[in-house]
Amino acid sequence: MAVTTNSEPGAAETPWRGIFFRHPRLAVFLLAWSVGVIDASTFERFGVFTSNQAGNLVIITTTLFSDPATAQLPALSLAGAGVGAVLGAWLGTRFDPDQGLRVVAPMTLATALLVASFGLDLLELNTALIPVISAGLACLASALLLLPVVGMWITANTGQFLTTVSGLLGPRKRGGFWRGLPPKTVNAATLISGFILGALFVGAHLMPTRAILPALVPAFVAIGLGYAAVFKRARASSHSHRAIPSGGDDRNPTQAAASPPEAAQPGSAFESGSPERGDEQGDMDS
Repeated sequence: MAVTTNSEPGAAETPWRGIFFRHPRLAVFLLAWSVGVIDASTFERFGVFTSNQAGNLVIITTTLFSDPATAQLPALSLAGAGVGAVLGAWLGTRFDPDQGLRVVAPMTLATALLVASFGLDLLELNTALIPVISAGLACLASALLLLPVVGMWITANTGQFLTTVSGLLGPRKRGGFWRGLPPKTVNAATLISGFILGALFVGAHLMPTRAILPALVPAFVAIGLGYAAVFKRARASSHSHRAIPSGGDDRNPTQAAASPPEAAQPGSAFESGSPERGDEQGDMDS
């Protein structure tokens, strides 16, 4: 059954979102938490943002001439984010919109980059560490941008904050305080809340100094659920292709070609419609 994946009215329907994340906003909230943890942790340790690239632009422009060394890591972070965004978008768009791999594949690449950055952190290779983390977070953001229920950058925190505030104060539909909010406001509030909570975890010292791997737990779970859904759909598609033909002949093609067709018997499935076929069609439509 096709499931509407975009929050906006009239959005195109794609069948995979319903099996990819049962609760997509909860998943996005947890992934935004991961971004908040990693961004706050790297800023606390190195004085550079790996998600908030607008902040890096401020650091670069204000220190480029007076203290070029201070601008080095922010510039590397900015460059890494650009590369990660391009990689995520390129990989995601290799797949059709109705394929779960459109989101799961770039999310896997993003997580691989972030896991690799943990090794760079252990080696204290900071000039390589920062751009790799930024590339991983930007690649993750590109993946979630392709998830129609989100449709916005998970790293654009200023924009999410302003969208949330303006939406909370603006007109809304009937249905209560939360249900009446525009979908775009709900998405923005979900993202910014997860990010803030992640940053608070770092500020309250609830995360280790090297927080990347613990922060990636939601990503590991999301990727596992994503691939499980992809494989489940692939199996269902394979079964549907092997379904018994409408004539009800369950012999293999060689046997069917060698033998003449049997006449339908009164009261048989040929007259009344095969119940087995109906069950299979119902499975395919569900």
